[in-house]
Amino acid sequence: MDTNLVQDREVPPQQRDRKLVPGEKLRTLLVTWELYPILFITAFLRLYRIDTAVYGYDEAVVYRLARDLFTHGLLPITSNRASLGNLNPPMVVYLFMIPAAISGNPFWAEVMVGLLNSAAVLLTYFFIRRYYGRLAATTAALLYATAVKALIYSRTIWPQNLLPLFTILLMFLLFRGVIERRKGWVVPSVALIAILYQLHGSGLLMVIPFALAVVFAYKTIRWSDILLSVIVVLLLFAPFLYWEYVSHWSDVHLLMAASKSSPGQTDTQAIEYYRQFLSPYVHSLDVYDHYFSWPTHPDSIMTRGILHYFKLPLFLEFEGMWLLLHCSLFAAVMLVLIPQRKAQPEEESISTVRQKNRLLSWWTDLYATPSRQGLILLLSWQVALLTLLRHSITLFPHYFIIFLPGQFMLIAIFISKVVEFFRSYRPDCVKAVRYGAYMLVILITMAQLIGSTGSLIDTVNDHFKPDPDPWWPGYNDLSSVQKLLTQADQLAQARHIHRIYIPVTYTTADPIRELAEGMKTPVTTFDTHYCMVLPDPTAGPAIFISDTANAVVNRLLERYTNATLISQVKHLDNPSFTLYVLTTRPQVSPAPPSFTSDLQLLEQRAFTIPIPASKQQWLVTHWRLMNSTTPMPLTTNNFHLQIQSEGTNKSDDSFNFTCATTASRAGDQIMLYQVRDQSKIPTSISVQASSYTSSPASYFLGPLTLTTFNIVDTPHKMLMTAQGENSLTLPVA
Repeated sequence: MDTNLVQDREVPPQQRDRKLVPGEKLRTLLVTWELYPILFITAFLRLYRIDTAVYGYDEAVVYRLARDLFTHGLLPITSNRASLGNLNPPMVVYLFMIPAAISGNPFWAEVMVGLLNSAAVLLTYFFIRRYYGRLAATTAALLYATAVKALIYSRTIWPQNLLPLFTILLMFLLFRGVIERRKGWVVPSVALIAILYQLHGSGLLMVIPFALAVVFAYKTIRWSDILLSVIVVLLLFAPFLYWEYVSHWSDVHLLMAASKSSPGQTDTQAIEYYRQFLSPYVHSLDVYDHYFSWPTHPDSIMTRGILHYFKLPLFLEFEGMWLLLHCSLFAAVMLVLIPQRKAQPEEESISTVRQKNRLLSWWTDLYATPSRQGLILLLSWQVALLTLLRHSITLFPHYFIIFLPGQFMLIAIFISKVVEFFRSYRPDCVKAVRYGAYMLVILITMAQLIGSTGSLIDTVNDHFKPDPDPWWPGYNDLSSVQKLLTQADQLAQARHIHRIYIPVTYTTADPIRELAEGMKTPVTTFDTHYCMVLPDPTAGPAIFISDTANAVVNRLLERYTNATLISQVKHLDNPSFTLYVLTTRPQVSPAPPSFTSDLQLLEQRAFTIPIPASKQQWLVTHWRLMNSTTPMPLTTNNFHLQIQSEGTNKSDDSFNFTCATTASRAGDQIMLYQVRDQSKIPTSISVQASSYTSSPASYFLGPLTLTTFNIVDTPHKMLMTAQGENSLTLPVA
């Protein structure tokens, strides 16, 4: 293999302008045999059953905002909300408008993510081959393609999952200015940094290699580049700047408050998260699974059969990769620090004073060797990790996507440099060293491929178990939800049923509501943590979807409906969905007292339902909805209940909760409930209720309707009785 390194000289002008004709380019690509296995492995890992990747809250919100432009004429000026609470800029939404313009199916957005991350692997190959040779390029591409941690962030509709593609494009441009001394790299580089920041705040770290590139290649920068860069940044941020203006710079204030809310801490958590990207195994492919260990599911392909015996070798490979990265960093630093350029005849006349200034001499030599400057750019990209050692916010693994695939590039360059060293100084050993390098790359690639393929197979077969102590409510995938809704819609059309009712959780709410817009049958959703909605008894049969583990819903179905189980639909890493056709049993018309609007009390008492294997109970009240609501994007209709144990004003004897619903009908019945300890169940309660609507803040700019993900509430409407009181007293059975 060719391992020639970049020459320490500027590219002659005649070579800069030389272009290969299309036939030569195609012929060169076709005879590059290593691209075929790289492309196959990359595409397989990133696209195979991509519909089983995580499709949860963030993913659904981002795609929903992109799709709303075509379905509702709403132009988003923000993206989703970040972990710090601020709203993200809308660049990722605009990118996903490409598949959203073609189809309302989020599957194509997932395919787009997989393709763009596959392109990132190929760009890694072309970038490294251009500047560091064929062996380094093949090594970097294979290590990046098979890295299981990189795979996790290559299959889901997450803004930060698009970072690697734009990061590599940025490095291409920086090397164009620093190594090749070409002009015209500044403006697109600034644009890419702006895009990276909009995808995730960690993209701002790429300012470090950019600043160094400006120092090294300042002679290539024109005044017009600076002016155009400012204009490009303003254009890219214009929609978001408008949002900040109308919101009185709310996100700026929020970020400043977050930075001051904690005194900050210094630890090695950043290094540990960075190190995990070298691992050949993960606990699961769930992007929200922050538990780092060998897979623990009893049916995992990694815990049974022959792959079980690879646990120790893969662990040793992980430690070896960490050591190899340290060697790569050390070698790169040495190549930067040690002068490599021979003095030219005209430089021998340098003054004695200047020769004694070693630092100036070193800088002169460094500035005359672009290849060392390129290594500095790569090192600064990875060493930027040190800025996260002290942090005042909670760090998450996805903050470190920005460093991909730099660590694999440095390892690949180190291996190539070792071969080059022996070629120059020990040519008698170069053949053995070269084949040793090939074997090392093959072993690392096979180890990573075992881990990534095993994790992918486990995900598809539902043989994975996320974090045993999860901070996230649960795993949700696109395939399961789409299969469920398609089956429910087809059943409704076949039986002429006009309504589908679905309880949702924090994880499934936005995915189900977003996908339900494409169904022919109207869908009502409700927050199963606090309420349950049933159809009007006079409305005929309806389809109801639950899951086998939802105890409170299943108990209420037994109590109030005649339900027939139709089927169960598998839900990855969750209890199966259950599909019912049911009718609500008639209720005796209630007698007053009750509220005069929105909610009508159906039972003049509250009742409790025991929670299995627990010392807690659900405290339930039964109502009828008096108004119908129309489904709108990212909009919920809410009831807020405040319940006080009768006869006491103790704070621990009162509680409140909110039930969120969509597309409800007048006459539907709603059960509102909250979990309480058995010791705190009172003999009677006083109930206060209010209603309000939550929807995205929108603004009008000429003919445009601008929308955001800033969810605002309408004023709460306090519900009153006919006697003018704002509460009802109910006994508890």
